[in-house]
Amino acid sequence: MGPREVTTLVVVAILVFAAQLAAGVYQRFGDAEFVFFHIPRHSGAGVSGLFWQWNHLAGLLAILLPFFLGIAFTSRRWAMRGMFLGLVLTGVWLAYLTKSRAGFFAVMAGLGCVGVVFLLWKAQTWSFSARVAAWSGLLLVGIAAAIGMMMVVSSISEDRGQGADIENALGKGSRLGLAGLAFDLWKEEPVFGNGSQSFRYLAVQNWDYQSLGGSMGNPETVHNEYLQVLTDYGLVGFLLVMTFLVVVLLCALIPPREENDPPGAVTRGLRMGAAGGLL
Repeated sequence: MGPREVTTLVVVAILVFAAQLAAGVYQRFGDAEFVFFHIPRHSGAGVSGLFWQWNHLAGLLAILLPFFLGIAFTSRRWAMRGMFLGLVLTGVWLAYLTKSRAGFFAVMAGLGCVGVVFLLWKAQTWSFSARVAAWSGLLLVGIAAAIGMMMVVSSISEDRGQGADIENALGKGSRLGLAGLAFDLWKEEPVFGNGSQSFRYLAVQNWDYQSLGGSMGNPETVHNEYLQVLTDYGLVGFLLVMTFLVVVLLCALIPPREENDPPGAVTRGLRMGAAGGLL
């Protein structure tokens, strides 16, 4: 990808983010029922931007924000670093306004992965003691982030009228219930899986409304990409996906051809964002 294509990609990403931010802010502080495509919103509890459902906006942010953070880490210009860090912080705030618990977690996990990839890249030339200090600091930051995430998820659940108890948000009537069901379905066909999109119809056949919560409706996805791949494509598909993720990670750590050229720094940032967003 040449400099012009990289610049075009980044500009388009910023414009898409700006449009979603404008719509989300208007929904939050102006008209909560505002929609762009004249499709009734799924819920007015959280903002959804130009989408009809808050999870869709949170999913988009989980893709865009790691890219922005990667560019902020690798850019040689302080003004560009500040701009992209501002975009990241604004995006985290917008992700919170969506009131999507899984979406907010995906955003923060992606940003954390970008930080880890960046540290792996920088630590290649560091001394052993500097590496130990850096990883120790990262561990402490990770623990603090995990505590903060629990508090945020609790706050979002309370805002959605579902109580502040973490167990209610992640209990077996919600995400953990879907994960357990997906794991049971995978054990039936562990090597090649049950087939593409098999969870969509197998879950309905095995859905226990009393123990897993009928209020969630008929589940169509696991809400966990790794378990989704295991259920649909088995260990073979899972290994293929993991191989692809390893290649993306290696591309983030291997220097671009023109390392001293500013577009090369942006390219590295995009690679780090891809690694963080996909992991």
